Amino acid sequence: TIIPGVWVIAVFSVCCVFLPRKVCIGLMLIFVPLAYSSYNTYPFVILATLLICHDAPRGLRDYAFVRFGFIASLALAMAGVNFVNWAYHGSFAIEIADWRQPNRVESIDDLIENFALVQKFISMLLINYGGGVGRVWVGYAIFSASLVSFLILMKLERWEALYAATPAVMGLGLLVAYCLINGVLLPVRATIFVWACTSYALVRTAILLGGQAFRTILLGGPVLFLCVYLAYQQSKTYEEFAVWQRFTRSMAEQISPRATQIFIYGDFWAMREARAVGIQSGNGLSSRLQYLTGAKTVLCKEQPDPCSGETPPFDEMPRFGSLLVENTDDAAFVRLPAWELAP
Repeated sequence: TIIPGVWVIAVFSVCCVFLPRKVCIGLMLIFVPLAYSSYNTYPFVILATLLICHDAPRGLRDYAFVRFGFIASLALAMAGVNFVNWAYHGSFAIEIADWRQPNRVESIDDLIENFALVQKFISMLLINYGGGVGRVWVGYAIFSASLVSFLILMKLERWEALYAATPAVMGLGLLVAYCLINGVLLPVRATIFVWACTSYALVRTAILLGGQAFRTILLGGPVLFLCVYLAYQQSKTYEEFAVWQRFTRSMAEQISPRATQIFIYGDFWAMREARAVGIQSGNGLSSRLQYLTGAKTVLCKEQPDPCSGETPPFDEMPRFGSLLVENTDDAAFVRLPAWELAP
């Protein structure tokens, strides 16, 4: 749902450009719940988009109006998601998955333990500010420059600085509180709204301080860089995923056209091709084979019940270094390589 959520944000951004301010504030009642259902911090990107819009009327009345509209929209979004969860699962709350290893605060010791998670979360945020190179000081330098730009912007355009800082402070505060109370380490992608606000502060401050030629370079240079960078990333992504596509096509060619079911034994992560492109779950392999062959595909490690009545024509333990595919009358059996011997 993350990519459709970006579409929601993009449509709202277009609305902010062409529609009246009051209409856009009212539209938050629609777009914030949609964005929240996609990813729970996307509403803060919606808020940032509305607040840093270039023709926003800066002032206390508009600021209070926008914040009230956003809080009401976010409450509506949270109530809607919880209501759907209650209707389908009987619980008016979203349970935290066990694999996240939550540590809810019940004592001072829990609070201290969760505080270490908050520190790790902030460290991850700063590392990614430094381009993910693993050096926290680079992130500190860039983040410090962002803070300085906010201070300068506060002196030059007080309301504009407040507008830009509000989504970052509100959203980051809620994330830190959530991490502290529930003991869950949040992914850095949850902080995308912070990037939006600090980037705006950096660029806007530079525009206010620089001359016309500097403004042209500042605005045109990054656009040109982004175009080149995105073209490079697109070609790199194509090359990486082409390996996975060729590998799965080769596997599909070994499966009989008569097969109506495919049973896969072993751990899909043992395949180097899956690790190379970052396939996140076994569903990536089963869905790919089902798409290529039309046969229902089952990963026996993740879904043991459908495989319990089947007898594969080989020893299902992955002890050999090569992929093995065996066909019967109406089924195909695939044995993935072992981790130690994975090609």
